[in-house]
Amino acid sequence: MKPAIAAALTLAATAATPAFAGPPAELKPAGVAGPGVYVTDLEAQKAWYMDKLGMTVQDTMKRGDKPFEYIMSFGGGGNGAIMALAQSAQRPAGPNAFSRVILAAPNAKG
Repeated sequence: MKPAIAAALTLAATAATPAFAGPPAELKPAGVAGPGVYVTDLEAQKAWYMDKLGMTVQDTMKRGDKPFEYIMSFGGGGNGAIMALAQSAQRPAGPNAFSRVILAAPNAKG
């Protein structure tokens, strides 16, 4: 493709795309903090990540008194990468068992 045609196509594509300002500053993610992973045996997986990788539980999400998710990290300082282990009886087969990507944002509750 000739450079002039490529430049014209690029200009046309960007002109037709509406500008997106993004989220407000207090909600704009600063980066990816880690993944969320579905597991069928939450307690066994928590033990594996602690024993084999040296991770610690940073936070526990519960329904009533029963944990359904652990937020795991290295050191638990809150500034490093984290990983969520989420209980799921319907975990998909194979290696693609991610439940979500966790974003680090200044105001996560917002």
